[in-house]
Amino acid sequence: MALNCGIHYKTIAVISSDLKLSDWFWRDFWNTQKIGLNFDGELYGTGFTLPKLIEAGFTAPDKEGSNCCWNPLDLGNPDPNWLLQIKIIPNDDKVEPFWAFTTKFSHSDIVECARTGLIYVRDINSRWVFPDELSLDDKSHGENK
Repeated sequence: MALNCGIHYKTIAVISSDLKLSDWFWRDFWNTQKIGLNFDGELYGTGFTLPKLIEAGFTAPDKEGSNCCWNPLDLGNPDPNWLLQIKIIPNDDKVEPFWAFTTKFSHSDIVECARTGLIYVRDINSRWVFPDELSLDDKSHGENK
């Protein structure tokens, strides 16, 4: 699954089974995670600040092995090397394309559109355009288009 960029997360973190995070983080995570909207099985879009994620046990964006970042669409923060922004183009031409976050290592092919609530599956009812396939106009999108 990927996370729709149309939802305004403050920060984004990679959740993996080997993370050693504080109990308070896991309690909050299990109470607030919603599959498809703010958690895709790997990426967690959250309202926590970066210092709060670091306090919980995540590695800061400027450190080796970084696993959290400010939302790159918020104030033009740079994308960390593990985060990709992809363009989702629904097969239904009445539905506008939208942007989503995924990782270089994800094998997921599902994303939920925040505007419509519809689920899009890669190569079934949508086409996913990855950074190396994007035109110069797409690469400078800066916001959802």
